[in-house]
Amino acid sequence: MTNKKSLVVKDNRLIEASYRLDLSEQRLILLAIVQARLVKPITSDTLIEITASDYAAACSLDTKSGYQRLKKASDNLFQRWVQLRGVDVLTGKEALLKTRWVSSCIYVENAGLVRLRISPDIIPYISELEANFTSYQLKNVAQMTSTYAIRLYELLAQYKKIGNRYFELSEFKRLLDADEKSYERIDNLKNKVLNIAVDQVNQFTDLSIAYIERRAGRAIIGLDFSIDQKATEMPNVKPRKPQESKAAAKISIGLSISEKSMLKQLIAKTAEAELLEEARKKGSDLFLALDQMMRAGA
Repeated sequence: MTNKKSLVVKDNRLIEASYRLDLSEQRLILLAIVQARLVKPITSDTLIEITASDYAAACSLDTKSGYQRLKKASDNLFQRWVQLRGVDVLTGKEALLKTRWVSSCIYVENAGLVRLRISPDIIPYISELEANFTSYQLKNVAQMTSTYAIRLYELLAQYKKIGNRYFELSEFKRLLDADEKSYERIDNLKNKVLNIAVDQVNQFTDLSIAYIERRAGRAIIGLDFSIDQKATEMPNVKPRKPQESKAAAKISIGLSISEKSMLKQLIAKTAEAELLEEARKKGSDLFLALDQMMRAGA
């Protein structure tokens, strides 16, 4: 499945929802969403068919592994639920909708295929979307081995035209379902969730991302992400102005790897005269420090 036939389209409210899926289940539901786009209209009675060969091909697995993982995913997916924030149509007040992903799941043993019925409450979030949705090619996430990476990619893909996104730390954990007690230690969260997810987004997808930590005193309270779309073809490279290279040399000294990556992306898009304005827009501690450095002529 390629091009339009491998396009994942989700309402942004579904991307921002709370749910837990392991890697095999995440891949299965994404394949189902891709297939559902080819059915018009999709209803609560529509059967979406995923074969083991489709699953294996999409995820770069051998057929035997695809067969085994598809069976396991179909066994578990029916028990999985998703919680969406919205507005109650009767009272007009904020509400939480809790629903299953699928209303039924049929595994055909000898044929190596699964037939799913998408839950009626999920259908509006994946079908006939006209606004407030995010789309991406399945190939961007198919080879990821971290379900956190898939979630992070979707959350940042919504903001790729804006170029940045900030998460409060507690909200970041909720959205990625990284709520294990061990993740209360920021080093565990970074080593086992955050850095792996960032690496895989940068390795496999059409986005180039980096983050810096926002602090209150010594405590980390949030994460600032920069988001760039990778070039699909080699651009016409113009010689960089001398002052841009000079700025890059000045501000990269003493920064962490992630900070240097973020600054490299910023400087690549702006001349030195524009950095101050970009610093004000970002508003994080790092960029405010840049503001001070430039004012001081460092």
